[in-house]
Amino acid sequence: MGLVKESATLDDVLNLKIEDILERRLQTIVMRKIGSKSAIHARQVVSHCHVSIGNRTVNLPGYMVRTDEEQNISIRQDLLASQPPSESG
Repeated sequence: MGLVKESATLDDVLNLKIEDILERRLQTIVMRKIGSKSAIHARQVVSHCHVSIGNRTVNLPGYMVRTDEEQNISIRQDLLASQPPSESG
């Protein structure tokens, strides 16, 4: 899943924080990828089947993304084109 390395010790596992787990959720990864200002918007994008991992559509915002799947996440291009430019600063 990518939370700890294969050679992790028990202490490494016990030192995991809730934020480490939440960062692996599809909703959070999509929010970072599209530059969304809110988790609610990213959740809606995922729920409305605009996100796929590889060749399968995933509509579960709480889906735990493995590290090997992360580079295969794609978002419908027409959805990205309609996004207003994000404000910097």
